Amino acid sequence: MGSKTIVYGFIELDPQFNQENRQAFDACPFDAKYPFTNIFGTELPGYESSTVSFAGTFKSLIEDWNEWEIRFDQLLASLYCRSATVRMSDDVHGEFVIQYVCNDGWESTLQPYQRRWKKWKTDFDGLESEENHLRQK
Repeated sequence: MGSKTIVYGFIELDPQFNQENRQAFDACPFDAKYPFTNIFGTELPGYESSTVSFAGTFKSLIEDWNEWEIRFDQLLASLYCRSATVRMSDDVHGEFVIQYVCNDGWESTLQPYQRRWKKWKTDFDGLESEENHLRQK
């Protein structure tokens, strides 16, 4: 018997690069069924940034979480964005949060793949945070 997993969150985007970000989403190789499906909404303008929210329900995503997370990291690397928050809630394993922050902020002279990221991860059941470096300059 599997568990239900809900993944949701948002990505904060640089509004100067709406077209480039839309092209990155359009070019992303989403899966037709599982695990990395297109659960992303449209870009919404806001104060000094834009956001894309996402949410999806899966059967037992926990077994394939590493693949989902790697693919999400790859998507972030293709976007002009400042931060992202991912929340996962699983019926059996509990909840955790991953927060991504771009060290380079809105530095627009850098291509997305050149940016440096930090990732803070809160493990299941509220264990302590752990800092990970995704990309180093």
